[in-house]
Amino acid sequence: MDNYHEAEPGAIQGDKKYHVTFFKNAAAKTLTTEQLTLEELAERVRNASSRKKSKLPWLKMARFGSMPSDKGCLRHDGNVIEVSGGELDYDFEKIAFDAAVFAITELRICAVLYTSASHTPATPRWRVLTPYSKMQPPAMRKQLVARLNGALKAKLGDAEIARAETFALSQSYYFGWLSDSPKPDHRAVVVAGDFIDLRDDLQQYEANGGPPAGKSDDTRPNNNNDSRQDRVHGFDAILSEIGDGIGKRGFNDVLTRAAASYVSLHRGNPFDRGKLKALLRDAINAAPKNPTRNVVDMTRYISDKYLDDAIASAERKYVEVRSITVDDFVSVMSAGDYLFIPTREMWPGKSVNACIPPMPLTKRDGSPLLDKKTKEPILMAASAWLDRNRRVEQLSWVPGFAEVIRDRLVCDGGWLDRVGASIFNLYRPSALDSSALASANVIPDIRPWYDHLKAIYPDDAEHILKFLAHRCQKPFDKINHNLLLGGAQGIGKDSLLEPIRYAVGPWNFQEISPTSMLGQFNGYLRAVVLRISEARDLGDVNRYQLYEHMKTICAAPPPTHRINEKNLREHYIFNCCAVITTTNHKTGGIYLPADDRRTYVAWSHRTKDDFTEQYWIKLWDWLVEKGGIRNVAVFLRGFDLKNFNPKAPPPKTVAFHEIVASGVPSEEIELTDLIERMGNPDALTLAQLTEHVGKQAGLSELEDWINKRDNKKVLPHRLEMCGYARTPNPDNKQGLWIIESWMCGRWENGKPVGEKIKQRQQVYAKAALSYSDQIKAVRTMIKQIESKADGEREAEMAARAKAFDFNSPSF
Repeated sequence: MDNYHEAEPGAIQGDKKYHVTFFKNAAAKTLTTEQLTLEELAERVRNASSRKKSKLPWLKMARFGSMPSDKGCLRHDGNVIEVSGGELDYDFEKIAFDAAVFAITELRICAVLYTSASHTPATPRWRVLTPYSKMQPPAMRKQLVARLNGALKAKLGDAEIARAETFALSQSYYFGWLSDSPKPDHRAVVVAGDFIDLRDDLQQYEANGGPPAGKSDDTRPNNNNDSRQDRVHGFDAILSEIGDGIGKRGFNDVLTRAAASYVSLHRGNPFDRGKLKALLRDAINAAPKNPTRNVVDMTRYISDKYLDDAIASAERKYVEVRSITVDDFVSVMSAGDYLFIPTREMWPGKSVNACIPPMPLTKRDGSPLLDKKTKEPILMAASAWLDRNRRVEQLSWVPGFAEVIRDRLVCDGGWLDRVGASIFNLYRPSALDSSALASANVIPDIRPWYDHLKAIYPDDAEHILKFLAHRCQKPFDKINHNLLLGGAQGIGKDSLLEPIRYAVGPWNFQEISPTSMLGQFNGYLRAVVLRISEARDLGDVNRYQLYEHMKTICAAPPPTHRINEKNLREHYIFNCCAVITTTNHKTGGIYLPADDRRTYVAWSHRTKDDFTEQYWIKLWDWLVEKGGIRNVAVFLRGFDLKNFNPKAPPPKTVAFHEIVASGVPSEEIELTDLIERMGNPDALTLAQLTEHVGKQAGLSELEDWINKRDNKKVLPHRLEMCGYARTPNPDNKQGLWIIESWMCGRWENGKPVGEKIKQRQQVYAKAALSYSDQIKAVRTMIKQIESKADGEREAEMAARAKAFDFNSPSF
């Protein structure tokens, strides 16, 4: 028996692995996942066996979440996260398994084919598994299965290949063979070829490969013998024939044709299904009916299921399946471009029109507006249609609000009420199912994660827990402090934060380096949690710049930030991100002043050697495979926050004071000593510092540091740390003060003559003083300097004159 079929050149190599989910039984209360090559998957299928079919395992080429249904089943559509491949089930017992293998080989599609447990050579039943080139969103599966089904129909010349159940998103399948079967004919074959999601040439088969339509239930006799050539065309004309009696054509045929006409007039563009169903129901209720007409039939015709099926059948015939539709866009008036909603990227109008066909104008009831002469729909460019029907005035990012916020705008100060205006909200909520929270009667198991939290931050666990829970429950509410998590590398800070990423949504959890924070773009502020990774020494200037820059990010006010981001026009968002900083360095790391009120510091004394490799394997197996991440997320969503005040300054921990002390440079300490020796004056100049430092013992290193030209820019910041702030001159545009001094420069009439020199200087006064008191202190200091200079000038000139007085007794 051949297990592998050769393919054309360029076929997919057999060593690529694919994500496969396995269920132990139909209940699917638990699952396991593996990364397997196609040959490994085929071998798994060949080796599985049981005496009863119900005892065989199930497989699915998809990644599932950890959210069970009401019955505890993990295998349901709402729990499918992404798909790694598609499955097709054939059980019509006509086409042989070898014929299916030959058809797949001829089509050059990469696949695994295997016979089902009830297969026999006389009654063939088989399945096809087609892996995708990459993980695909769940919505793509139906299209790609239709592509496979349509291609097999054409290749095998049969109208029925896939069962309707094949198209169910979470549909999984038994695999293996029955050991009690008298003559088991179980086979599994790997076919090399191209990934079906990359075979655009097979798109032509998708329309004919969709789910099979329901059977007709029309009760009129000889329905199939009616001539189609005498049928009327057009939605209104077709509906006029609905009902029983002369000139009428019954219900089922008229309703399906009317739905098809309505859908075809929209040229494949989205339409309001609710309006179409309302039009069909009105026609059904108003139509004449025979007294013998079954009431049950009429109830079925007006039901949502029947009408939805009729519309879906029309869509399969007349709607080209597109991965992008007009519903994926919104026109942004303030930008003049179009937002592609799935990725939040801006598109120009010409790109929208190239992707979306012209849109029909519609009447109030949703039906297309037709040209009076040609009776064809009147069309307009997709971009123009969006400007008219799907537009917003602004973009913003507002956690907890609807995708489109109506009757409001956002400005520098916050909300601005504006009737008729609207904002597109770039915020996307977490995928965590809130209904699971409401129905949960027991506290989820979080013990492994909580034990890890207590292991690395035993004294800070409660505050960290409340901080993280607040982010999950109140993403719009600002926490007015930064959470700094420090400790040695390899102790599991990332492991601690992984559940919060899932709880708030990975797209709402941003990571950035300290260097990037000081850059031009600040799109990272659109985050429920902003993590600043590995904060470490950035140099003397940047450490303080980073701290100053983070002030408006870690706390509010300001109530809003203006976002500057590539490919998006600048726009306002609300200041509600919470900052988590992680670092491995207590000294030489992030800077904190003693009066900081925006940082809670948690520091771990554990080391990497405290945790074995088995510890991490066990923790991550619980987090990922056993639903631990979701358990923690659910727990944080329900955690009691009544004793947590997000606006209050955080407690100052021992680690906080240690970082403050380690962040004080030696020159700052020496500078404080120098100022004390100067008598802690209310005002001083850099020249005074330079003059006095040379006269003090034990400060030679500080003297060298002050005189070094590169430190001139840093010295004002050091003075600020010592309690002195630059005091600008209100009467000078540059804010500089003019201080006069004297210098003996020449002789006149046999006597020395002094010259007055004006020097422009920056002056610093005690920061604790009010501005008016600072001005007074500076002016007093200048008078003292100038008075002292005058005295020194007179003494110097007298000394010089005496030295050259020839009448002096010394001569």
